Amino acid sequence: MSQGGHCFGEPNRCNPMRGMAHGPCVAGAGVPTIKNIELKWTFELSSMPMVMAVKTTTKRVCPTRDELLEAACRVFAAKGFREATIAEICQRAKANIAAVNYHFHDKEALYVEAWRLAFARSLKAHPPDGGVPADAPAARRLGGRIASLIRRAGSGDSIECEIIHNEMAIPTGLLAEVMREAIEPLRLGLADVIRELLGRRAREQDVELCQMSIRSQCLDPMFARRHRREGRELTGGDLEAVIDHVTRFSLAGIACLRHAADARGPKRTKQDLR
Repeated sequence: MSQGGHCFGEPNRCNPMRGMAHGPCVAGAGVPTIKNIELKWTFELSSMPMVMAVKTTTKRVCPTRDELLEAACRVFAAKGFREATIAEICQRAKANIAAVNYHFHDKEALYVEAWRLAFARSLKAHPPDGGVPADAPAARRLGGRIASLIRRAGSGDSIECEIIHNEMAIPTGLLAEVMREAIEPLRLGLADVIRELLGRRAREQDVELCQMSIRSQCLDPMFARRHRREGRELTGGDLEAVIDHVTRFSLAGIACLRHAADARGPKRTKQDLR
């Protein structure tokens, strides 16, 4: 078959010699020779490793998502969202700014994911139940939850709480949803223990108020540590003393509320009021 002065079929990319099977040439002008075919095939093959090498090298020098998160946790904890910059985060992670855009799209998403990581690590170090078995008495289980929260809040390297403190000082609203999702299971767990200690006659308002009181006492060490940054920070002994005090204080208050609920008598139903 002759086309454009050639009697040579198009060489197969996998076998450039295949075109020679179409028979002898009858139009001599522009006839590809074995040498030309070999040069073309060599050029096509040589270009492929070059592309692969570039991709491999790019992946090797590109920082991982985890490295960016590690750096973001530290910077956001130290400076808060508004003062932190993507440039500083990338410098710590030895990353290009484009890597942040690729993995997180923007600074806001990176901020949320950094807190999520810090929170997960905090819970891993200090499980919500404080290591107390689920079948232990309610008083012990309350003590475990109080201990966990105080250790998380009062720890000197609590990145989770540092980020929260900065967020409370200069609110952005960016952490509201992720914090609600993460903290809700802990809130429900604490409420269940309090409800058990208060007894069946307790009102739901009593449960909510007890939760508010306990959380406030547990989170106070975080604010105290922030305000006394140049003074004495809470040590391990300080934390244990706070845990013991808050536990005993809370149990005594709950016992008082239960006594008051029992004195009111059983809850009245609509049927009783008829």
